Amino acid sequence: MNIVFRGSLLATTALIIATHAPAALAQEAQTPEAAAEQSAGPAKAEPESGAEPQEIVITGYRRSLAQYERLLKPGRRVYLDAYSGARHGMPSFISKWVFQGNTSPLNLKKYLAEVARTPFEVVVIKNDRHNYFLSCKKWAENLEMKRDEVIARWGKHLYRRFVLYLWSAANSFENGSLSAHHMILQLPSTGSAPRAGMESWA
Repeated sequence: MNIVFRGSLLATTALIIATHAPAALAQEAQTPEAAAEQSAGPAKAEPESGAEPQEIVITGYRRSLAQYERLLKPGRRVYLDAYSGARHGMPSFISKWVFQGNTSPLNLKKYLAEVARTPFEVVVIKNDRHNYFLSCKKWAENLEMKRDEVIARWGKHLYRRFVLYLWSAANSFENGSLSAHHMILQLPSTGSAPRAGMESWA
């Protein structure tokens, strides 16, 4: 059994509204309730059992890798797909009105450090930033083409919210303030010779 895990693109740009979108556009996209929420500042992840946020990140990486190791038979692989970048607190506009809950990009350097602590081999790792840019750009264009229909069915505020979200996402992937990676990890067969650690960083 091979396993595929894909990061949610609905969470891809949870940090960019406050840092990359024009302020006037961001304000226009918000409902009065969202504007009030935004004025309170970024949402904060609640520590678990008194742990520091950084410790929570590392614990999450380790737990997920341990789960993959438990589920995979020797010689089988897991495919991982996520947006990546520096870790940030999420603006409450995003955590409440676009992607409910706290989210943050994959920290590739820290994740690979955790992979190195496991039996897994990194078979492939690839930068997918341009593909994420193209996807978000196309989704934004498609949404704008259906503007009247979307507004009629779901309202102007929801339409503006997601137009802003998708164009901001496209901008962030295009300018490199966010990235995206996919990788394939393999659980080696017992006694097998190790493969090259990383076949591709392209």
